[in-house]
Amino acid sequence: MRTHQCGELRAEHIGQTVSLAGWVARRREHGEHLAFIDLRDHTGIVQCVVDGAADLRSEFVVRITGVVRPRPEGTVNDQLATGEVEVGDCRVEVLATAEPKATLFLGMCGGLHRSLEVGDFVLPTAAIRDEGASQHFMPPQVPALPTFKVQKFVSQIIVERGLDYRTGVIHTTDTRFWEFNEGFKQRLYDERALGIDMETATLFSVGFASKVPIGALLLVSDLPLKRGGIKTRDSAGSVFRRFTDLHIEIGIEAMSEIAERGEHIRHYRW
Repeated sequence: MRTHQCGELRAEHIGQTVSLAGWVARRREHGEHLAFIDLRDHTGIVQCVVDGAADLRSEFVVRITGVVRPRPEGTVNDQLATGEVEVGDCRVEVLATAEPKATLFLGMCGGLHRSLEVGDFVLPTAAIRDEGASQHFMPPQVPALPTFKVQKFVSQIIVERGLDYRTGVIHTTDTRFWEFNEGFKQRLYDERALGIDMETATLFSVGFASKVPIGALLLVSDLPLKRGGIKTRDSAGSVFRRFTDLHIEIGIEAMSEIAERGEHIRHYRW
């Protein structure tokens, strides 16, 4: 099956032919004919250089056989234990695939608009990429957008249940304690973002990069721009008790509709 674990390859293995097995953690195009694959197993990650025509997506399970070689000058990755080497001249065998029809993120957000109340539902139309994770998957100029058809199914289920929802832009940030940063809050007012969270932009970007249709249904959990509206442990517990069941039910029903109706959600291929 394999001769080595992904995380154990080092400079002393240069020149050896190895067989590895694991999950595709990330794919990056390299020119017209090659692609870099970060192959992951329980021991770590190693970079493999494969034919760009190979249809390898995130979380595919593959076996890769190739020759260990030093990375080109200037491309050594000191953040990886295997960062001095890569596997080239690769032969790839796909062992299992992960091709979901769609995914749906059920998350919480802070409501920023004065009309929002705790318990309101938000269907994001876009997300502002003010976090550090999405840059590893898409260039900074690419917007973080959901797949329209997924959002359409979710909105339909909400309306059929006689409920209401809001649409707008979500500001995704990894800034801690921004509630006490007046400059940051002024930016939120200037952007006219509807809500704020820490995940949506990242997930939209990863879905786009991985060619996986993705949507999001967010629940307003707190109102951080209002006096007394910042989330606490007690208020978070109250939100979970009051709204979580409904939130999950809507998500399951929406995804079931996509599966049962069998509508094809297409992605462009490059």
